[in-house]
Amino acid sequence: MGQQNARQLSFVLDLENAISIESFMQELLDISFDVVIFLIGKTSKLSLTSSDVSISNYLDTYIRNYAKLIFGIAEKVATWNKDKVLFVNISSRSVIYGSSDPFYAIVKSAIHSYIKSLSRLYSSNIEFHNLVPGLLKNSRMYLDMDLQLQSDHEKRSGGKLMSVDDFALYLKQFILINHKMHVDEIDIRVGPQYK
Repeated sequence: MGQQNARQLSFVLDLENAISIESFMQELLDISFDVVIFLIGKTSKLSLTSSDVSISNYLDTYIRNYAKLIFGIAEKVATWNKDKVLFVNISSRSVIYGSSDPFYAIVKSAIHSYIKSLSRLYSSNIEFHNLVPGLLKNSRMYLDMDLQLQSDHEKRSGGKLMSVDDFALYLKQFILINHKMHVDEIDIRVGPQYK
């Protein structure tokens, strides 16, 4: 969240384009942060028989480019911010239980581990957390599932899937509480956990 005299700021970021990432980082040079939330997590829609080029493009975008973005923001925060900053990565249940979309699980797992590793490097400047929610009802992933898979998740969660709104409320409370008392745990499971 940028602070500049309560001005609304907006920038364009195309994660598939390295030049866009560089431009985005330049736009952030004079902005300080209290909280940074990473919400990126696009499903792959790839099959195991997809072309090497398609798989490579997806992995490059959502691992290499995303890691570059996270690292760039961490470096900026470590250099400019005087107070400790909260970094929250919205991870995925796929890092624990796997996924029917294995390439999505690869990406989410890579970024999840990357956040844990950056925590070792920047612990004096940044407090890192991976929030690991279950499937969120009404999320893009949920809505893209066929009804049978939605029903399967509902049953396995005991009918307790969190909605997107419930998770947003949890995230808001997590951020407010975290600034008052720092939570040591990096990985935090949110909502129903089931295989």
